Amino acid sequence: MIQRKVVLCLILLCLCCSYASGLKTSAHSHPLPSQATVTVVSSASFTPALTDGCRASAFGTDLATAFATAFATQPDGLPAASPSVLPTMLGGTKVEIIDSESVTRLAPLFFVSPSQLDLQIPAGTATGNARIVVTNRNGQISRGEFTVAEIAPSAFSANKSGSGAPAGFIVRQRRGNGAELLQPSDDIIGAQHQRNEVQTSIEPLAIFDPAQFRFVPNPIKLNRGEEVSLVLLGTGFRNATSSTRSRIIVNGVPLRATFTGAADAVGLDRIQAILPRSLDGRGEVNVVIEIDGKKSNTLKIAFD
Repeated sequence: MIQRKVVLCLILLCLCCSYASGLKTSAHSHPLPSQATVTVVSSASFTPALTDGCRASAFGTDLATAFATAFATQPDGLPAASPSVLPTMLGGTKVEIIDSESVTRLAPLFFVSPSQLDLQIPAGTATGNARIVVTNRNGQISRGEFTVAEIAPSAFSANKSGSGAPAGFIVRQRRGNGAELLQPSDDIIGAQHQRNEVQTSIEPLAIFDPAQFRFVPNPIKLNRGEEVSLVLLGTGFRNATSSTRSRIIVNGVPLRATFTGAADAVGLDRIQAILPRSLDGRGEVNVVIEIDGKKSNTLKIAFD
């Protein structure tokens, strides 16, 4: 039986709010007099790949007067749960998004700090040019501009850098005689998999290497008699429709997605595809999400 708590912890450890170390953002091309500027990028790829409902990061100065997070914590300091409803005021900071149709919405906030905010672009934000207005507890305002697309896939990395090992997992299933495998549309995280002796396990795509002090790809073994599905976590592609071409490209090989849509956390999306045994033993390879011809940032997975 796959425990919901185990997989949720995996997602939270990879995706809970934290600073993106070493990220350098350029100044806004049209700075506003006497007001600070803010740059908005995807929280997954740190590129301007943004859609309504996606997770975004905003960078600037004096965006907040102190650090504050919407995540509850346990006594050990780890996140207790991913909030299903985010606040629109956090640590005295609020974020307004004005879309191309001049509609203003308050953005749900994951965390705030003086130099970085993590937020969700409000659902319903129209495509096209948009503006962001950040107001901190002291009333200081920062402004910026960004573009909202219908589809803009970004993949989360375990190191929160937009590269390297992905934040995701594989679902490994071994079927007994007459057993029914888990379907792509099933709730992977919440389902209990005891269908006629089907053996199902979940393995993370990244493991922590103390020597390198970072997450590295966890080698995948593709055994005979098993179905192994690759599950990548990202943002910016929940608007994909059934007619949209969705696939994961592994080592240059396009794999048709068996599921594409929202995952079990705010602003988080999931894409899933079955791995062919022909990839077994290929070592470290590139992996990219492609939705309707639009590609995500490139990450790395490994095959044993």
